[in-house]
Amino acid sequence: MRIILQGVAVLAFALLAGCATQLDAMKPTASVSKTTVQNISFDSVTLGVLVDVMNPNHFNIPTGKLDLNLLVDGKQIAQAMSEESVSLTGKESTQMMVPVKVPYSSLFDLVQSARDGNEFLFDVAGSLAVPMPLIGDISLPLNYSGKAPIPQLPKVSISNLSLQDVSLSRLKADLVLNVENNNKFPLDLGALKMDLKADGKQLVSAAPTGTSTLKAEQTNQLHIPLDISTKDAGFALFNSLVSSKKIEWQVDGTGKLEGDNGLSLDNFGFNVKELLSAIR
Repeated sequence: MRIILQGVAVLAFALLAGCATQLDAMKPTASVSKTTVQNISFDSVTLGVLVDVMNPNHFNIPTGKLDLNLLVDGKQIAQAMSEESVSLTGKESTQMMVPVKVPYSSLFDLVQSARDGNEFLFDVAGSLAVPMPLIGDISLPLNYSGKAPIPQLPKVSISNLSLQDVSLSRLKADLVLNVENNNKFPLDLGALKMDLKADGKQLVSAAPTGTSTLKAEQTNQLHIPLDISTKDAGFALFNSLVSSKKIEWQVDGTGKLEGDNGLSLDNFGFNVKELLSAIR
């Protein structure tokens, strides 16, 4: 009898272990496959977190609550939650895209050095609840590490002023501006309007047509054609312009910046000064 009872116990344990193994095999698996930039401004970035969920069963399963936390240096700066139920098709992988908005002010408060960078590293930590038949609610962990851009305003400086044509009545020149784009993506700069001063005297206004593309992580040059009359410049300043004498040049300008994923700034302004002489 004792031997029979031991055999029954061994058989029951084997059945239970087999059931547990089968129940584990029924559980879906979830992971974050990637993140994408859905929208970006100079104030915030919205990341799309793509969650892949594999349902190994022959039947559909609904999802429950989805929680995501975005961390920088182990501290939370943004979160997203969704209680919308998604049907997980049997024997297929289902994708769920969850937007997470990150205010740059929160990032800079946490990591002050991030102000000078063009991207930041982050971690995603979260979970997806799935109500399973026979098992009950289970929680699928979600983890991911990635990086996201921090848009930087271009840096403008005066490179040189090249004289193209000089007469007694007027002067034609080419003003060259260096525009440094430290972002990892190109920017379009258009709707430029500029006022040019020499030694504090207003000389000319310029509004070049068209849009210039500022290549990523490069210093780009913009050539601005100028037509300055002797009358506007004054005789003394005009002589300085055509001589090798160094004078202070000042450019006050505005323009419109545009980039990918909705990045836009209508009133990009700059004010630059440089002490240099005109070249021929």
